[in-house]
Amino acid sequence: MIDRIASLLKMQKPLLNRGFLFASGATVPTNGSDGYQTGCIFQHTDGVAGETVYINNGSVTSSLFDNPEGGDTLTLAELADVADGFATRILETGTYASTASEGVVLSAANARPFSLLYDDGGVTFVAGSVLRGMLSRVLLSVDQTSSATINAVRGQIKAINLVDVTSSDAVTAPVSGYLELDGAGARTLNGNVACVRAALETGAGAHTIGTSLAGFEATLNSSGTFTAGKLSGFLVDVSSGTSKWQYGLKIEGSSVGAGICIGAQDDGVVLTSALPFGVEVQTELDADVVAGATGASAGVYSRYAVTTDQTSNTSHISVFAKLRVKADLADGAHAGVYGYVEISGAGTVISGTSSTTTAAGHFAVEADASFELSTGHLNGVCVDSSVNSGATLTGSFIGIRVKKSGSSKAWEAGLTLEDSACTVGIDVGTCTTAGIALTGTQVTGVDVGSAATGIDFTGTYSSNVMDFSDATIDPSGSAGPCFIRMGTYGDEIDYGADDHQSGAIRIYTTCSGSASYDRGIFVCTVTTGAKVAFPIAGLAEINNTGTGPSGSGGGQFIAHLGARSSGANLATLGGGANLLVGMYGLVAKVVAASTSVCDSGSRSAPIWCDNQMSGTINGEEFGIFATTGASRPDAFIGFSTNSSGYTQLLNFDSTFNSGAGTCVTTDSVPGTQDARFKVWYDGAQYYVALYR
Repeated sequence: MIDRIASLLKMQKPLLNRGFLFASGATVPTNGSDGYQTGCIFQHTDGVAGETVYINNGSVTSSLFDNPEGGDTLTLAELADVADGFATRILETGTYASTASEGVVLSAANARPFSLLYDDGGVTFVAGSVLRGMLSRVLLSVDQTSSATINAVRGQIKAINLVDVTSSDAVTAPVSGYLELDGAGARTLNGNVACVRAALETGAGAHTIGTSLAGFEATLNSSGTFTAGKLSGFLVDVSSGTSKWQYGLKIEGSSVGAGICIGAQDDGVVLTSALPFGVEVQTELDADVVAGATGASAGVYSRYAVTTDQTSNTSHISVFAKLRVKADLADGAHAGVYGYVEISGAGTVISGTSSTTTAAGHFAVEADASFELSTGHLNGVCVDSSVNSGATLTGSFIGIRVKKSGSSKAWEAGLTLEDSACTVGIDVGTCTTAGIALTGTQVTGVDVGSAATGIDFTGTYSSNVMDFSDATIDPSGSAGPCFIRMGTYGDEIDYGADDHQSGAIRIYTTCSGSASYDRGIFVCTVTTGAKVAFPIAGLAEINNTGTGPSGSGGGQFIAHLGARSSGANLATLGGGANLLVGMYGLVAKVVAASTSVCDSGSRSAPIWCDNQMSGTINGEEFGIFATTGASRPDAFIGFSTNSSGYTQLLNFDSTFNSGAGTCVTTDSVPGTQDARFKVWYDGAQYYVALYR
């Protein structure tokens, strides 16, 4: 009978299992009902369109009748009861396509076709609750080795070819987080409040990161070009209102190993003419800023705190900038660090106290009284050359260079050391060529203010400590340019009322050895024309109006044997008379080469004594005045030669005996002498006879 009925109904003979295969009624069986086989068809006799047929997707002991007609809506209860391990698509609206009207149509009338709306029910949530409006979780239970893209949640907006978004007020985003703080009243926001939050949770094991592990990733998959506007992986903006984000990006100090990393060595950000900056920070002051604890306002501020003792050989730098040149550079200002102050506002005035400082680069060192510098250097600025000694440098190679551009205003001073700012103004160590070289035309080459020592040279020099060899001046008289000047005639350096020895230049040197000689000061002046040359000249003026000094001299030269050592020795002359041996207060010498000529009427002598005392002379006046002390000299004048002697012992012309009181007399005296030299000795007149 069962076979006959099944044949008439054109169906397979049912299995003799417990439960119905077909059922009908005005009420759909409730979920969990017993007695309906899996796949049982229930005809809903009281249903409306789209709710007339149901199929049991449950078991014979616990039914789950679903409506395969897919009506207009599904209940949350129906979605919640999908069985574990369900292997088909649970919910899909529309068709996944790239043509219009295949998906659910969005419109003003259907602005949110899928909405999940919740509220707190007017009660405070239980402490520690983890509440989610929606949860999507993908569980990975085995190793994933393929190049799969796995998203727990993905939002996508697809603009097909040639579709534009033209309104500047439009907001187009696949995923948007929206936090609305309604009303104008004051409120407290504690904890972590965010529009969108990315959280990474791991166990305590070691994790090997092959490529990247990020809280947020912005990936650009495009070969197109972008012009104008802002193309950003992360953009912070304000859409309306007057409020501003306090920080565009805030990184908590204890949350990262390094704050920001852009690019990597040999894989840096590629700069172009359109985008020439690796990091660009544009800031503007729109109010009178009152600085906080730092006492400053800055476009970029970096504070590097060292809170643990450092014992390794590591350089600690608050801001480290490096220009790595691996290809040729053309004209430009190339620098590891570049500071630039541009003053361009019309009528701009920089005011404040006299200590107000505006600088393209400003460096300061601060330390409290407990600080100790045990070794090394503490510098305001350090310029270090790490250029290989084998490099070829055709251009200038300068540690610090001061310049001006074109017709711009020149610096008032290239280097200023303010009063009491330095113990030593300039300290020059070992230099291979010159300690200080002034090679150009100078008004003031180096201007040093008040200092304990203006310029202090403490190193060992393989060449000259100071070298003017390449310098030039434009002489214009005694008050004109010269290589070293201290005052001018009529405007001298004033020593003041000083009762001690002083001097414009004091030089103290020592020498040792067994041959040759040293000179404290050596001056060589070469004249190539008719101009007279004096390598060294001295002028002592007495210009007082009251009691004057008891002595004065144009020069003072002293040779002192044993001044500071007991038993000092002057060696034997050795190979005859020589101006380089012996002990003399002054060595004066005239020399002429064998091919040179002294014209008729010329005169030469190692010493010229000239008296021009035109005033009232109440005291003594001599052409040469000699004194002795201690041992008695062998003679007033000594003579020795290894070449030739003198033609005359003395040579006087007629002016020697002119005027009253002259030193030669022709008075008649006993004997046959022709004249007499007058000699004043011990208060009495004596004569030296002269014969023809």
